[in-house]
Amino acid sequence: MFGARVLLTVLLGMLLPTLLMPAIAGSTSLRLMYDLNYTETKSETEDRSDGSVSESETDRLQQTYRVDLSKQLFPTLNLNTGIQVEQNRNNSETVGEAESSTRDQQILPYVDLEWRNPLYSFSGGYRERYARRRGDSISGTDKDYVTSYNLRGEWRPVEFPQLELNYLHSERDDNQDETDSESNTWLVNSRYEYKDYEFRYSFLRGEDRNNINQTETTTSTHNGRIRLNRSFLDGKLNLNAGLRMEYSTQEFTGNETFIDVDRSLSGSGFFLNNSDLNPNDIDPGNYLSFESLNPNPDLRNISNGNNLALGFTLTDSNGVVDRVDLVVNPGDGIVDAAILDAGNWAVYVSDNKEDWTPTISAINVFFDQANNIIEIELTPEVSVPEHIVLIYSRPAVGSPPTGPSVEITAINAVDIVTVAEGTQLTTQVYQAQFGLGWQATDSTRFSYTFNYQERRSSLFDERNSRLNNGLTVIHTFNDIFTGTGRVSAGYRWDQGQLDSSTYNYSARLTGRYLETLNQSLIYSGTLEQDEDDGDGDSTSNSLILRTNAALYEGWDLSFDQGATQQNSDRDGESKSYFVRLQTSLVPHSSYNLIAEYSIDWDQDGDGTERSDTGRLRAFWVPLDTLSFSGEIRLRRSDGDDQLSWESSASWLPLRDGSLQCVLAYSEEEDRDGNRTWAFTPNLTWELTHFANLSLRYSRGEEETNSEINSFETALLNFRIFYD
Repeated sequence: MFGARVLLTVLLGMLLPTLLMPAIAGSTSLRLMYDLNYTETKSETEDRSDGSVSESETDRLQQTYRVDLSKQLFPTLNLNTGIQVEQNRNNSETVGEAESSTRDQQILPYVDLEWRNPLYSFSGGYRERYARRRGDSISGTDKDYVTSYNLRGEWRPVEFPQLELNYLHSERDDNQDETDSESNTWLVNSRYEYKDYEFRYSFLRGEDRNNINQTETTTSTHNGRIRLNRSFLDGKLNLNAGLRMEYSTQEFTGNETFIDVDRSLSGSGFFLNNSDLNPNDIDPGNYLSFESLNPNPDLRNISNGNNLALGFTLTDSNGVVDRVDLVVNPGDGIVDAAILDAGNWAVYVSDNKEDWTPTISAINVFFDQANNIIEIELTPEVSVPEHIVLIYSRPAVGSPPTGPSVEITAINAVDIVTVAEGTQLTTQVYQAQFGLGWQATDSTRFSYTFNYQERRSSLFDERNSRLNNGLTVIHTFNDIFTGTGRVSAGYRWDQGQLDSSTYNYSARLTGRYLETLNQSLIYSGTLEQDEDDGDGDSTSNSLILRTNAALYEGWDLSFDQGATQQNSDRDGESKSYFVRLQTSLVPHSSYNLIAEYSIDWDQDGDGTERSDTGRLRAFWVPLDTLSFSGEIRLRRSDGDDQLSWESSASWLPLRDGSLQCVLAYSEEEDRDGNRTWAFTPNLTWELTHFANLSLRYSRGEEETNSEINSFETALLNFRIFYD
């Protein structure tokens, strides 16, 4: 803690003169914040078989203090400094068991200095994190010290290449006499634009040393890219192309004969908010990608009755996953313990994103605070055909997550491999991209895209490549009809051998008959040929008709109907049909009704299965300060009926809207008699421009054929801030 005390003293020395004396040069910005969160939960579980009752009670107090100072010392020199102190207390008690208590504290001071002008800039910073934990299950006090400093320089000449240099050094230990691990990172970036060309180059070198195991990993990566974007024939012909090459090496040295190495698998992540608990009930088309414009998922928002699906698709099928990493952006640097409860996670694998199989691996969940990564370890490792998904369900009844947001920004799959000491791994990546767009006539446009990627790694002597290309045509027949067609082909090679081929084709005809009426007829098909594992060919064809109409002012209607046929050498033939009706009605500015109903028929060799889903939602705003809402949901399939409803009322007692009161009630019941209800009043009050108060109370019950769970939760949040 010596380093933290020194830096804290320095920070106070910077702050006091600023507070007590007028600014001599430049402007000064001071930000203060205090945040208090208190949560108390009581739960009771009754076993219906023998009448036994178990009770538990938990409470948590979180306090955060933060001071930030920004000062312009000179016109080109700025100082940013501050400190954040976090304190957490957790108590839990279960009847018949010993009481458990933990105390956490975290101190995070920092100071940054930046000298900036139009041509060049220099900056440097120093940060510390001191964390300690004490508790009944901890022997003594767990401590963690992290210190780091960074330097950055940037040169931005006109019509010459730009240059950026970065250096970061960090150390970590659990006592201040010895350093457990340390790392050095150098990063060089350069960028140059000349006419229609863009050139980029970056070099990254990292040195990570573990002083406990006496091992060291050295990584070097070169990355270069060239891009071209040009127009011809007065903009009727557009050309874009690009080349990227990457070469990286990793060298492992140390006293140990073999070293475990994390190997990130190539692929892409996906997610779905408010998903089903069983991924077999999820429509694959509903999944969202992290690269899309949709907001990233937030683990903090997963509460009673909600689930979150987090998945990863491997570029190369039939891989092995030892760990799934969730890259997060926690609001206060701390992830609630309820999120790290392994009992709230389930893992499934699939080769088609539709038929999922649960794994038998044990799950361990950890939070790497230094790197903001939630690590989900799977023991034993999981064999993944192509897709892996994790379903995160709400924590146990009565114990919702507390605290700020825990946004997930990316998901990665990791394979842990063992290499011999002294091994040097090399990786090479080559990418080529080409695109051409041609406005042939005023009503017809063609576009062609080509993408190729090859990856070579000395680990297992891997060599994988992918090629995708496609042609699209858009034609406007007249003022009413517009047509779109596309064909594409994709190929994958493994170790130089063709692994699979995929062909996609689609056509769309859109008719806008009136400003209030339009239709779309969509046909799409896919042919997949698997050359590797003997699954053979598979085809999929679908036809959908969509109709949208504004019947009257304030009354909209949409009607969709379609059919899909799938055929594969492995699974045989299956067919599905659906109809979907949705309408919204606004009879008055204070009323709003939304209704939708859909029916799906799935037909295969075992027969035909029908499923129905429906929803009715109503809003009523009788006054500017008073509103009501309610919703009824129905889900019905063979042998399973589920009905749920919820209602809420919102009231603003004060005309300025600074005080808001909300009452909410929800209930859910299925054919088997399983029933869940919850009553949740809450209050939000903006006391002043610098202080907010939130109160939330929740009470409910979850009843099944085997047990009855009752819960009661109270939450308080109070924040004072000055900016």
